[in-house]
Amino acid sequence: MHCMTTMESGAETGFYAVKVRAAGETTVAGMLRQKGLNVLLPIVEERRRYSDRMKRANRALFPGYVFVRVEDGELLPLVSTRGVSYMVKTGRELAPLSADDLATIEALCQETTGCELCDQLSVGQRVVIETGPLSGLVGVLTQSGERSRVVLSVNSIFQSVSVDVRDTRVRAIQ
Repeated sequence: MHCMTTMESGAETGFYAVKVRAAGETTVAGMLRQKGLNVLLPIVEERRRYSDRMKRANRALFPGYVFVRVEDGELLPLVSTRGVSYMVKTGRELAPLSADDLATIEALCQETTGCELCDQLSVGQRVVIETGPLSGLVGVLTQSGERSRVVLSVNSIFQSVSVDVRDTRVRAIQ
């Protein structure tokens, strides 16, 4: 993965998430750069299968979003750009990226190994295991990250088992 960026310094503040039209991230990012704005756009390369061949293609890691550093006077050029839907807000206020989120996005721009979107999981959340021999089982996430574990329960005998799910895909359920 690589990042399309015009940032001068990784420690700058004032970055915002900007919602753009579907599959328009690269085009919108280019137009914003032409207007002199600093843009972060994490890109991932994926292999797509066609009927007669495999082809490599780039796509935005976060579909529908670009991340832009703007000053107060730069809002009009940003929101008037073709393909920009809106700037992400909290209530009526624009929601700047936190320092932690900005650091994460910058790091993802430098990442060269395969990345893919996944559900945001929290400890205590009910999840379903999607791959491997335990596929389809539902449990509770007890640890996340490198040592992810899910507790599976056999309620009829009041017993539970903690399972290592590091190499398994899990998905949040409601």
